[in-house]
Order: sequence, then C-alpha cells, then structure tokens
Amino acid sequence: MLRELEMRLATVLGADLPPPLAGRVTVRPDSAAGNQPAAQIAVRAVRPVTPDFGAVRHEVAPGDPAARRIVRLEAQIDIRVTAGGANSRVARIQALDALIYFLDAPALRSGRALRDAGDPGFLLDSLILAGADAEPALSDPVPADLTLTATGWFWPVGQAGQDGPAIAEARITQLVYPVLSDPDPARFLAGAAEADITLRLTDVQALSLRAEGPGTRDETRLAFQLLAADGSAGAGSLTNGRDLGEGIRSRPLADSTAQIRYRPPANPARDRLVVRPVQEAPELRLGPVLVELTLITEAPA
Repeated sequence: MLRELEMRLATVLGADLPPPLAGRVTVRPDSAAGNQPAAQIAVRAVRPVTPDFGAVRHEVAPGDPAARRIVRLEAQIDIRVTAGGANSRVARIQALDALIYFLDAPALRSGRALRDAGDPGFLLDSLILAGADAEPALSDPVPADLTLTATGWFWPVGQAGQDGPAIAEARITQLVYPVLSDPDPARFLAGAAEADITLRLTDVQALSLRAEGPGTRDETRLAFQLLAADGSAGAGSLTNGRDLGEGIRSRPLADSTAQIRYRPPANPARDRLVVRPVQEAPELRLGPVLVELTLITEAPA
C-alpha cells in the first residue's frame, strides 16, 4: 500500500520532472546521490481518515470489479533533495522550485497523475503540497525537505474483492407533503367506540426498480404503529389491517388514502401514531417515518 505509493510517485516525478531532477527521483534509502541534485521519497507518517458519514462499506477500487475492504488514510510524504559540490544550496533551491511548481499541477493535486493500470494498492483523492523547508540547517550538505499530504483509499495489492448477493429490486415511495389526517386534531373520548383515522397523501408515486427497468408497484402498503411518549406500547389499540407483530398493522394505500381504526383507551392518554411504508414479502422491511400523529384521549365531560 504505502510502498506502492512511494514507488509510483517516484516513477511519475522521475519521468516528468524537468532537469535537474529528471530521472533522479528514488525511494529512500538511496545513498547514490553524487554531485547532481536528486530527490528521495519516503512516507513519514500515516493517520486514519474519518469515513464519510461514518461509512465502513467495502469499495470498488482499481484492479478488481468486486468491492473489497479498503483503509481510508492520510499519508505524510517527505521528499528530500540532496546535491553535493560548492553550489549545493543553489542546486537544492532550483530543484525545490521545479518540484513545487510541478506538484501544484491539477493532475498531481487530484492524484490523477498517479493512477495506473492494474492493481496499484491505492487510490488518491488528493495530493497536496503541505510545505517546504529550503534551509533546515546552517551546515552543508543538508537535505532540503518538502512535504506532501496524500489522502485516499489503501489496500494490499492482490487482495480479492467480495461479491455479495445481487440487488433484485429497489422500492421507492415518493410523496409530497403535507400529509393530511381526518380527524384533525385527532381527539377522542376515553372508553369511546372505535373510530377511523384517515390519512391523505399528496402526489404519491410508488416505483419498483429492477434490472429490466423501472415500473409501478401493484400495491403500496403503510405500516401503523401505536406508541407511548417513551417508546413503549400505546395506551389505545389499532383494530384493523394485517397484524405484523409488535403492535404494527398494515393497510393498503389506495388513491393516495389509507385508513386505520383506533380504539381509545379507558382512561385519558396521549398516543403517537407512527406511519411508515412497509414491504411485507419476501421479508418484513419497514421504511423511514413518513408522518407521526398525536392522538389525544380526553375524559368524558
């Protein structure tokens, strides 16, 4: 991973830099500097990078069409320029000039210039010049340091990807707010008879995405769950629809309308009616919360 980054950077810089560093970029350690300016590359420090949105997923990286485990890293790369002879400082400064200008090119800053066919062991998001020290000490000869920060994905060369089960279908339910309820406000009397609660959704579209192309779903169902303020079971109960367990019942959505029946509790209470899209087959899957209604049960006058 890191060794591959060092070697690839040395290859690109050695091939594309103008004199005096053309063809004279190597990976440290390399003692054959001579009297001509030369650059030596070494990864000096590495730290993990926090994944975007906390992602720990496998990724499809160059070298394998299947997703594989990668490490997200930020690597600090040290480039040391050496030159012997009476004008060693001048030669080092000239070499630094060439390096700084070359490394600021967009293809280097984005890491694109380091991409190669095959399995490189890394994929960079950026390669940024972090700084340079033209005269780190007063005595000669002393290496002049230039530091880069490389950020990207890293993995061992040859690591096999992992194929998972193919996605057969993606179900999408799209709606436009507001979601209207009847009654509104949802108020009931303790011990009263069951009452219907009707939801009206604006501009609902239910799509099914498959390999053969998008299509509409035959039936869209909503899941209704009654909860108390602390997340426990509600005081009242839901009495119609398919019983999905854990106090969840489902009802079909027809003409943008779904209806659930509510039995108020015997005593005053406040329940939460949570509504989500639901897939019941081949396995039960609840979607994100579409709307949450507050059901208030009051004592009779």
